[in-house]
Amino acid sequence: MIYLARRRTAAVFTAAGVTVTALLPVSPAEAAPNLLKVPGFESLSGGFPKCWQPLTTGRPAGKVSTTGRSRSGKRALQVKLNNAKGGVLGFTQKASCAPSAVVGNHYDLSFHYKSTAKARVVLWRKVTGRGWQRWYTIGALRASDGFRRAKGRVAAVPPGTTALRFSVELTGKGTLIADDAVLTRVPVSIKRSRCVGGKKCKTGTWKVRQASDRVRSIHAVVLPRTGKVLLIAGSGNSDPNFRAGTFTSQIYDPKTGAFKVIATPSDMFCAGHAQLPDGRILIMGGTGNYDRGDGESAYAGLKSSYIFDPVNETYRKTNDMVTGHWYPSATVMGNGDVYSFGGYREYMDRTENSFQTEVFSWSKKRWLGAAATKNYIDWGTYPGMILMQDGRLFYSGSYTFSYPKFRPEDQSFHTAAVFDPKTGNVTEVPGLRRPKERDQSMSLLMPPAQDQRVVIMGGGDVNKLSNTPQGSGDEPHAHNTVDVIDLKSGDPKYRPGKKNLPAGKMYPSLVLMPDGKIFETAGAAYTRRNAVREASIYDPNTGGFQRGIPADPKGRGYHNTAMLLPDGRILAAGGNPADNSFDTSVSIYTPGYLYKNNRPVIKSAPKSLRYGGTGRLSTNGAIARAVLIRPSAVTHSSDPNQRYVDLKVSGNGTRPRVTLDKNRNLTPPGWYMLFTVNADGVPSVAKWVKIS
Repeated sequence: MIYLARRRTAAVFTAAGVTVTALLPVSPAEAAPNLLKVPGFESLSGGFPKCWQPLTTGRPAGKVSTTGRSRSGKRALQVKLNNAKGGVLGFTQKASCAPSAVVGNHYDLSFHYKSTAKARVVLWRKVTGRGWQRWYTIGALRASDGFRRAKGRVAAVPPGTTALRFSVELTGKGTLIADDAVLTRVPVSIKRSRCVGGKKCKTGTWKVRQASDRVRSIHAVVLPRTGKVLLIAGSGNSDPNFRAGTFTSQIYDPKTGAFKVIATPSDMFCAGHAQLPDGRILIMGGTGNYDRGDGESAYAGLKSSYIFDPVNETYRKTNDMVTGHWYPSATVMGNGDVYSFGGYREYMDRTENSFQTEVFSWSKKRWLGAAATKNYIDWGTYPGMILMQDGRLFYSGSYTFSYPKFRPEDQSFHTAAVFDPKTGNVTEVPGLRRPKERDQSMSLLMPPAQDQRVVIMGGGDVNKLSNTPQGSGDEPHAHNTVDVIDLKSGDPKYRPGKKNLPAGKMYPSLVLMPDGKIFETAGAAYTRRNAVREASIYDPNTGGFQRGIPADPKGRGYHNTAMLLPDGRILAAGGNPADNSFDTSVSIYTPGYLYKNNRPVIKSAPKSLRYGGTGRLSTNGAIARAVLIRPSAVTHSSDPNQRYVDLKVSGNGTRPRVTLDKNRNLTPPGWYMLFTVNADGVPSVAKWVKIS
């Protein structure tokens, strides 16, 4: 908020992401050139100050105009709001007059005001390829009878930003007068990173590590605090292993390259998994039976559930779920609960998906049972259920083998939708192309999570792909369609992406990168065969793909996994071609940003952050960005909890402060990798931070 200072005549921004600056007199930074045009609102054009314009949200009753009751000169801007229920009324700079921004630098903002109502100050940034985006609310103004000076320092400008604007908005009935605005740049000494790896700086490189033939990476979880990777095979897609009770898991240590076999108590093949708030891994369901093609058996799910402890590396059983789940979803909520939907039930009937909503209560440390059921919807298998900032769940349209259906009416439900856990209501979302061909597509909440944009890539129709004879000439194949949705829009709907995938594929793997881009790799042209050896980097700001990225040397289709490691590299594993053999190696991709020098270093960081809380970093230089990335828990092109959260950075130099958003739904509790990123997009090695 902005509060009225008790001494002199200043008000200071104290909002998240803003540094409290000195009171009057002005600092040397504020003596720098004013970047605002017509800062005193004196010069008019059409009766309104040049370079400024009214800002209206909703239908407020009021008026924005000039007034002679100024602090200096002849004019000031006046906002008069007669009815606050109709929306928000204020003023902002015109886009044509907005000052350009220097990535990694801070800006000092100040103006004088008096007000009879509550108001807020909002910062906007222009993002390459996306236009103007509301960045964050940087302060709240209290009522004041006389002119007061509001001032504060804007957070470090993140990469992709080309210009800045601010707005002053009345949120309550009354009148606000503003005058003498100042925006100055606070220069930051930035060590630029330059390429030291030749072409590798653009393309990156792969290395393959051959593992034992027991490693089948059906499921892969990056373990909090240790950075090791839990690889779960269960029976490993092997009915003989299932009948023999041979279930396997291994721990892979990317630092040493060592593998360690872990005792595995049940067949976790095709289970769901998610990180709990304390860093342990909840695993639900799995395989209760195989389809042996004899007409008498079919795949079935397990009711059982386990918790894996990353510290002592053991499984512990929890209470059972209500029904079996084979291919269930697992989404962590803002309060730490885990919601699970879909999957085949415990009965050996391929048509019988579970429509029980299963909830693991974090406060009670157990599954809640039948009392948690709030709807009767068959959500299919591995439905992509992504937590939204308002606590609802977005079904992205991505699934595996069977798409959702409404129950009990059994109305076909092939498109994306928003599900409200409190009421059980489902609202369909339009615009998704090829909704019945999103089998084994992958969806992802794009960076940063604050933008609430979801992308879905690729997919196919598994029934057509499975049933059409190979080589018939009519054989369909996976598609390369990319669709994007803005969930913050007043009327959200999918729209075609600016570019499609470089190649059509099912089973693509998408991985969030610390520089704010998305790495895509692996996949297959047909179900379980014809691996697509292609990789690229997707830029959420431009909607384009960087081609020329080398492909994983190993073809990885069905059952492939990929995930970000704490050191900024990406691990890929798994794969299951048509002959049911597995590639048991792991591949490590080193992105181009790691072939540049002057890599940021986090010397120290807070071990935990609370919602709305602030912590201090110690770094080896100025940073442009600080981000939290939730470690992956991925299987079957599904990782609904993967998210990238921007922290607000304030203070320049080597001792910046970072502030976490107050909204728990943006950053569900648990352990995250904290990366700093410099102005050239080069990330640090991550520090583990617990969010609670």
